[in-house]
Amino acid sequence: MTSSDPIPSGGNVATSNRLSSAFPHLLVHTRMNQLDLAAPVCGTEGLGAIVCISHKSGRTDAVGLAARFAVAGGHPARLLFDANRYSGKRRAIGADGMSASWVRLQTNAGIVNPLTDGGYVPEGRFDALRDVLQSAADMGEHVIATLAVANQFMHKDVYRLIEAVNEAGVAVGLMVEHSNDPFGPRRNVAGLIKILSETEVPVALMRSDISVVGALAWGARAGAFGTATSLRHIYPVGSGGPTNTPSTSALVRDTLSLSKLSKIDDAMHRLPDDILWSCQCAVCYGRPLNWIRTENDAFRHSLSVVADLAAEVTDERLSVIERRRLWLSMCHMAQNRTLEIDAATRGAWGEAQDFLGAWAAQPIYQKVTV
Repeated sequence: MTSSDPIPSGGNVATSNRLSSAFPHLLVHTRMNQLDLAAPVCGTEGLGAIVCISHKSGRTDAVGLAARFAVAGGHPARLLFDANRYSGKRRAIGADGMSASWVRLQTNAGIVNPLTDGGYVPEGRFDALRDVLQSAADMGEHVIATLAVANQFMHKDVYRLIEAVNEAGVAVGLMVEHSNDPFGPRRNVAGLIKILSETEVPVALMRSDISVVGALAWGARAGAFGTATSLRHIYPVGSGGPTNTPSTSALVRDTLSLSKLSKIDDAMHRLPDDILWSCQCAVCYGRPLNWIRTENDAFRHSLSVVADLAAEVTDERLSVIERRRLWLSMCHMAQNRTLEIDAATRGAWGEAQDFLGAWAAQPIYQKVTV
């Protein structure tokens, strides 16, 4: 298969020059207290970082955070600051409270493609959608518009979203509200593919989980992997966030799943000779996964594995179709591997995560309908 395959790679490719050539394919979406953990991996793997900082104290934090990131080998063009005004019970709506000074504090810190401080776009609020995009466009051609939207914009209102993005002509950092995994439903994955195929600007999928790799395979300019459950999507107002007490999880590459360390330990005890427990990422260096005992170690390992997966699907030697086929094959293999482990552990491992089936069901060649 060659790059001449008659399948469009997405409208966002033609205008990718609006983002710096140094802007990475993969970023880590994190908080200030984890930047020192993320920065060394970012430096080693060539990743970027999106750091949630206070909208009020940002001016005092920005320069220091940029310096810390640079000391660890990062580059200012690979760092963004997230005001996080689109989440929580008192979230801002649309362009309410957006400020050009938020963009300036980032450019003053050496950031080339600053992220705006837009608010949340609720279901049916097409006025808020247009306002948050147009306000971002007015701040300069190199900004990335925060586009945090209700779940319905990924299916029912996806065409309205595409129309508004193309009209504004500004790069967007897409984030989706959902009580669980926004890309567990097939229709949401289909909507994301539609957005990546028909928008005329660069699109980055931010605040995401493993689906960020699928987005990159389908032409997203960039993607951001969240370091915690709360940074992998936006919780709806009133949901209260995770229902269970958070526990430390690590990414098992063969299953493309974030699994609790206790579950990994149990499965390793039941299947001690299975090669899937030996991880070749730049953090593990071939060690079995039961070496991971702390949240920090699990975080560094998982980020490194996602970096490897992202590098595979963005390999410039692959054609558009080959990238898509590679990701879908990863999903199919992860589903099969999960079934094998679950059977061998007599149901202790559990079923494959929904996002795997949602991606695996997507067509490679056919035009996507929602």
